[in-house]
Amino acid sequence: MAHSSGDWTGGLRCSYRRATFILCTSNILVALFMLHAALTPVYYDSSSSPAPSGIGASSNGLEGVVVQTKEELERIEDSNRLRRELLPVHLIERVKEIQEETELEINRTAVLNLARQKVALELANRLRELKLSNDQATQKGEGKSTDARVQVLGKGKPKDVKHSNGDSIEQKDMAN
Repeated sequence: MAHSSGDWTGGLRCSYRRATFILCTSNILVALFMLHAALTPVYYDSSSSPAPSGIGASSNGLEGVVVQTKEELERIEDSNRLRRELLPVHLIERVKEIQEETELEINRTAVLNLARQKVALELANRLRELKLSNDQATQKGEGKSTDARVQVLGKGKPKDVKHSNGDSIEQKDMAN
């Protein structure tokens, strides 16, 4: 009796394996139905013309061919003509012009940047050369004695320049 009270399913056992199989099968069927619904084209409008008898069948017996009336073709041509007329042709042309101008500007700035870099390198080389020549001239001039008198601005008489030891340059020159 205890065994029958726990068996309320009526003899049907539903294991995880069976439940998974049923769930996957139903998912595959739903996916196939959705794929069919998404890929089936809708060529006719039920309000303007009656639906053909059978799927993909037409009145002349050709399967998969949709026969359109003259009115439908005119309506399609009119809609295509209106679509072409409503295209912003002027705007599209202007966008293309702006893109071309932008490309030209980018190319021009690239050329200018290269020229600027070239000039900067030339200036850097000249400065290095001047520094080297200045260093060489300074080294040659250290051996010679130079006049250290400095004119005070606005006054005509020279002022003595002091060495770091406190002696005047003028006093040393007199001693020599």
